[in-house]
Amino acid sequence: ALAAHLERLTKLQSLNLSNNGLDPPSAMAVATALTTITSLTSLDVRKNWLDLASAMALAAVTSLTSLDIRGMDLEDGPWPVMSFLLPRASQLKVDMFGDVKLVSGVGAKGTSCMTLSGGKGLGPIGALRLAGLLREVPAPLLVGLDLRGNGIGPDGITALAAHLERLTKLQSLNLSNNGLDPPSAMAVATALTTITSLTSLDVRKNWLDLASAMALAAVTSLTSLDIRGMDLEDGPWPVMSFLLPRASQLKVDMFGDVKLVSGVGAKGTSCMTLSGGK
Repeated sequence: ALAAHLERLTKLQSLNLSNNGLDPPSAMAVATALTTITSLTSLDVRKNWLDLASAMALAAVTSLTSLDIRGMDLEDGPWPVMSFLLPRASQLKVDMFGDVKLVSGVGAKGTSCMTLSGGKGLGPIGALRLAGLLREVPAPLLVGLDLRGNGIGPDGITALAAHLERLTKLQSLNLSNNGLDPPSAMAVATALTTITSLTSLDVRKNWLDLASAMALAAVTSLTSLDIRGMDLEDGPWPVMSFLLPRASQLKVDMFGDVKLVSGVGAKGTSCMTLSGGK
């Protein structure tokens, strides 16, 4: 009943229908009505009962920069919705609880949210799905990719690395606490050499060795590299040797945490930990 008259609200910018028992037919009716309201930028339909078709219909409302469909298990549904939204996204974040956030547009005009099935992070299988998404869907505006703590593992990281070069505008990449091993870290390093816009890389709490840490340090566009939380034995010293010519400040604290600020203008900070944490 409400949907039948929404089109009369010609100046509407924000609509919140969360936790209202929407089912697929009523959500489709809302989606149809909203296509006529070009001023609408934000829609919250959390904690309802959508299916894939109705979620996709809402995502297709082209005026939206913020769409919240969290709190529903759409099974495979989030992936087609992500596929639809990714070309408009400047940032993509997936956390350990399966919450997905896509920031729309270069100016961060809005954020769309959804939840992966099961309420868990990507894991290896989800990483393969994301790799396929990056392969098939252009993401020309994506400047930030944050996948910290998703338990992706070496195979998932290697699959993702094969398609990172498509993210030609990427500036920041966070793969911390994801089970990277030396071969998968080397695959990431190889991919990142082609992305000249990348300035920040966080690979804390993984399983790198000296060769893979040096390969990542050799990505010349980086001003911030974080390899803390790993005992590289003698490894930090060659990495410091590599980064020192670009550093304007060097700090080593009592816990062995090393920080090198890059460039006179302090454009970024690289971090590592001395062996033994002292």
